[in-house]
Amino acid sequence: MSCGTATAVLESCSLRWREPKQFNDPFDHQMSFRFPYTQEQFSSAIAEEVERLVYLEEEPVFIESTKLSSMVKILRERRDILPKLERLNTIKMSAEESGECFQQYQANINSLIALDLNQSRVLCVSESNDNVVMWSHYGDSHTGVCIRLQCIKEIDNVLLSAKPVNYDEAFPLFPSLQEHIQHLTGEAPIDFFKLLYRIPYIKHEHWEYENEWRVHIPHVEPGNKHGFNDWREDSKVFGAIYFGCRIKPDDSRNLIRLIKERYPHMEMYNSRACDDAFKIEFNRII
Repeated sequence: MSCGTATAVLESCSLRWREPKQFNDPFDHQMSFRFPYTQEQFSSAIAEEVERLVYLEEEPVFIESTKLSSMVKILRERRDILPKLERLNTIKMSAEESGECFQQYQANINSLIALDLNQSRVLCVSESNDNVVMWSHYGDSHTGVCIRLQCIKEIDNVLLSAKPVNYDEAFPLFPSLQEHIQHLTGEAPIDFFKLLYRIPYIKHEHWEYENEWRVHIPHVEPGNKHGFNDWREDSKVFGAIYFGCRIKPDDSRNLIRLIKERYPHMEMYNSRACDDAFKIEFNRII
């Protein structure tokens, strides 16, 4: 972070949680699920599963009541009344109607993802303090600082719930066709909460150098019109500061003075660019 940001963080003893729309990655929290099957496969699978349930010898178990589970129950009750061909035509027509809604179903799920996740707040941290590119991008071209944050069980701070970001080359897959169908029949409901909150921890593999961890809090009331919330932390969470190798002397002096006054426990390190390798070295000064 820049020295100005570091000063604001340390003076307020707080961390800034941002809404995803402010991130520098246009795909962050904005990706959609990939459905690895076609509308035709979807319709056929519904017809096959409903037919199987209707003619199953034992009574099928439905964890949740759905339109398809209700239809199965009605058709099972009328198995010996309606001609089989009529029952199969009913199943086929229902499956085709569901298939016709497939595209809209996908669109609804993906629009709900964007709507839901954009109401969240995210704290982003890295497990690395010596990545040269990270210093260039987020350390104000090496003129800023890096602050080490602590996970402290005794005070139960938020970093204890941080999760690593998963880096991939493609958008995440929706559950398999069979899982999807059994969700619609009510046999095995999909945990959409769990599915949805995988999204905040997925980024394209080009971002892997960041070694990022996140804490994601959903459904946050806006703290202000700027799309972020500054939430206070216990001062013990701030464990060390690393000064960039191009930091201005006045900036480092001001930060050292502030830390000595308010965070006497914090370690402080200078950094330098290595003479014989593309590396940053740190030397403790306090």
